[in-house]
Amino acid sequence: DVRVEGPGAGHPAFHKATGGFSLKPGSRLEHAPYEALKLALQNAAASNGYLDARFTERRIEVDRAAHRGRIALRYETGPQFFFGDVRIFQDVLDSALVYSELPIEPGRPFDTDSLVALQNRLTRSPYFSSVEVEPRRDLADSVTMRVPIEVTLTPGKRLGYTLGAGYGTDTGPLVKGSLEFRRLNRFGHRGQIEGILSGTRQGIGAQYALPRAGGVARSLTFYGGYENEDTETEKSHGYEVGVRSER
Repeated sequence: DVRVEGPGAGHPAFHKATGGFSLKPGSRLEHAPYEALKLALQNAAASNGYLDARFTERRIEVDRAAHRGRIALRYETGPQFFFGDVRIFQDVLDSALVYSELPIEPGRPFDTDSLVALQNRLTRSPYFSSVEVEPRRDLADSVTMRVPIEVTLTPGKRLGYTLGAGYGTDTGPLVKGSLEFRRLNRFGHRGQIEGILSGTRQGIGAQYALPRAGGVARSLTFYGGYENEDTETEKSHGYEVGVRSER
C-alpha cells in the first residue's frame, strides 16, 4: 500500500518513483527495494521543489505465522517551491562578473542539483577561499513560494608562489619558481610569471588572463615566454607567444 499524497501527488517524478517499485502482491518480501523506493521519493521531491515533503507513514508488518508481509508507505509532498532571487555577498569582484550566467533561474522549480552546480562553479574559480550556498526556506514568499538563495564568498589570497631547487646530471643545479597574481582588479584579471635557471637552461614566461562572457568559470589568456638552452651537444633559443580560451 504505497501512496503519494498532497499537492504534488500528480507530478510525473513521483509516478516514476512509485512505478518502478518492484515489490508486488505475491512477490517475495525484500527490504532493499523498500529502502530504494523511499530514497526515490525523496530524490523526486528534492529535484522538483517539494521542500516540505515527508513520510507520514512508513512501515513493514510481518505475520510470521501466515508467512506474509504488508508494506504501508505514505508520502506527503507539501507545496512546490521555486527559486527566488540569488543574493551574493562579496566585496572582491565586480557584481556583474559574479552574477553572469548563474545556473539558477528565478521562477524555476527548486532543485538541489542546481545548488550544487552553483557551488562547484564558484569553488573552481581562483578568487575565493570558501563558498557557502544557503537556500533561505525561512524567507520563502508564501504566495509565489519562491525561496531566495544566499551565497557568501570569502576572498582568497591575492598572491601565490612556488619555489623549488634541485640537481640533475644533465642540468646541474636547478632553481625554478612562479609568482601568481590571482586577483589584479575587481574585473577578475589574473597574471602569472614563472622562470627556471640552471647551468644549461634559462627561461622565463608570463601570462595574463581575463574572464570571458560566462563569468568566473571561463577566461581568455595571453601568454609569452623565452627559453635558452646550451649543452655540450646543442644550443637553442626559443620564443613563444599566443592566446588560449579556457572554460
